[in-house]
Amino acid sequence: MADVQNPYDSDESAVKVTVWLLAGLGALNWGLMELADLNLVTELVGTGAAGAIYIAIGAAGGLSLAGNFGLDVLGGDE
Repeated sequence: MADVQNPYDSDESAVKVTVWLLAGLGALNWGLMELADLNLVTELVGTGAAGAIYIAIGAAGGLSLAGNFGLDVLGGDE
């Protein structure tokens, strides 16, 4: 099992930190929707911008998943 690293503990790029945070927001939103019938994204940004946020969260999830399978889509660690 790979070591899980917090991006704040290393010199990760802003893009990697953003991807990590968006993927976490997506996971949190799914849990809140099921447990409390609360959509955190629409509560924070409203329904107008929610579509763009969902696209960003989906892209972040895909990038995170690719990274978990060893695909270095965001640039290597030097």
